[in-house]
Amino acid sequence: MVLLGMGVCYLISSAFDIWIVSTGVPITIAVPIPGGTFCVPLATSRAFSRFWIPALLFESMLCGMALYAALRTFKLRGSFLKNSQTLVEILIRDSVFYYLVIAATYIFCLVWWAYAPIGLVEAPIGFSIPLASVLASRILFNLRIAASDNSPIYYHTRA
Repeated sequence: MVLLGMGVCYLISSAFDIWIVSTGVPITIAVPIPGGTFCVPLATSRAFSRFWIPALLFESMLCGMALYAALRTFKLRGSFLKNSQTLVEILIRDSVFYYLVIAATYIFCLVWWAYAPIGLVEAPIGFSIPLASVLASRILFNLRIAASDNSPIYYHTRA
């Protein structure tokens, strides 16, 4: 049921992004520069900065779900510090960290696209998209390390 709800919210978020892109992209022209061409918008479309809002709302929903799971875990166990961290606790910790970094990045991109000079509007794209990939990889690496069995392996040998 949770997965279905997440899927529906993702589709709604994607539909809004598609609508924003299809209605908000300004007309551009190709300007020759040394070594190639550069696309420059003819008019300023500050409304296109809304592109980041659906993604930010979807990420907020996912973080809210992680915090809800954290609250349930806290009530069940009494403390996060009693025993070693479980996979769920690592997932919650990394998900909240992921959200804080991605939310700050998306808010920065939204403000940048709304107020930056036309030639610099696309500057945050170079770090915002790879940052999400790097942070998601960090979550997976931390889960893999926690799930790996580091106990020594003993083999039966014949004497």
